Amino acid sequence: MGWARWMMAGMLVWGAGRPDAQAAVRINEVLADPSADANRDGTTHTTQDEFIELVNTAAEPVFLEQWSLSDLVQVRHRFAAPQVIPGFGFFVVFGGGAPQGFANASIASSGSLGLNNAGDTVTLRDAGTLLVDAVTYGSEGGRNSSLTRSPDGAGPWTLHQGLNGLPFSPGTTVDGRARLEPTPHLPPPPLHTDATGGPVLPEPSSLVLVGLGGLGLALRRRLRGR
Repeated sequence: MGWARWMMAGMLVWGAGRPDAQAAVRINEVLADPSADANRDGTTHTTQDEFIELVNTAAEPVFLEQWSLSDLVQVRHRFAAPQVIPGFGFFVVFGGGAPQGFANASIASSGSLGLNNAGDTVTLRDAGTLLVDAVTYGSEGGRNSSLTRSPDGAGPWTLHQGLNGLPFSPGTTVDGRARLEPTPHLPPPPLHTDATGGPVLPEPSSLVLVGLGGLGLALRRRLRGR
């Protein structure tokens, strides 16, 4: 029975990969090509005004200590205590500068976000380095507009400017609200999407954990049937 217990442990690890709190947090808006003063510090800057916005689609706050944001090159930001994303609220990480007037914001701990206008992948991981969310975009990242989910927190990715003529909306919904409307039946997002909303295959390690979880579930059902 030793191997059976090992398989059950694998299933538990897989099931713990995205607890409800983590699954509620999503990458919601990405600005790689700033054309205006996104961080509101009085200066428009091609890298300091880059930002990544997270949204919490649940009512409970999520503590972000030791979570990380990465691009294809490296970890660009590691969250520190007491950074938290409130229920139905937002957290914005800017490339630099001195953000003004944001309830929950920070600048990248690495000194920049390094978002590539021609295409990049933004990845969010929790304190245990488990994948929470990721998005891949292409040349649409270089159009002087952010890419955003519409509706916020749930919809496919689209150019912000095409929705209401504005280039971005860090820290708020697309239409300027500070909080999401509660959506209790919001479906869980795919772990990795591209900027058109399509799923992207997860990394091999994720596939291994999913496989272990599936085998463990089948084994548990078999043992219960005896």
